[in-house]
Amino acid sequence: MIDLRISALSPGVHTFTLHPSPDDLDLGDQAFRDISVDIRLDLSDHQAHVTLDTLAIAALVCDRTLVDFEEEVEGTHEVVFSSAAAHAIDAGSEPTDDLLPLDAGQTSLDLTTPIRDTLMLSLPQRCIAPGAEDAEIPTTFGALKDADGDVVDSRWKALLDRKNEN
Repeated sequence: MIDLRISALSPGVHTFTLHPSPDDLDLGDQAFRDISVDIRLDLSDHQAHVTLDTLAIAALVCDRTLVDFEEEVEGTHEVVFSSAAAHAIDAGSEPTDDLLPLDAGQTSLDLTTPIRDTLMLSLPQRCIAPGAEDAEIPTTFGALKDADGDVVDSRWKALLDRKNEN
């Protein structure tokens, strides 16, 4: 859990750099290492505007070759903790991902979910290992030749044998 204590901070802009572990962020099976989070906190009496810049090394699997590789990923996200959001939630509204409640007398901000979400959204949609675009992908496995000498996929062997019986 990543809690940022705000009780001793004066209103204004504050910056922090954190290096949380994957366990601190409840990342589970997702493999990240060397996580760094730069936080810019603009604090006032009734709200806290937080800008998160994340940087990490992610362990990925190439979609093209199924080779494991690592890639640096980075992301940015902004979230606002506001007393107005706290009043809206009390009135029955649901909190959003970018507008979270700030209760009167709250001493810290829980940044675990926004940091985790920023890291997860920084992962590429298509993971391609370096050099994988140029690699040749085999399209024939377990080559088998028929009676004419043509290559036949081994999965068709039973059918080819049946054909050759006739």
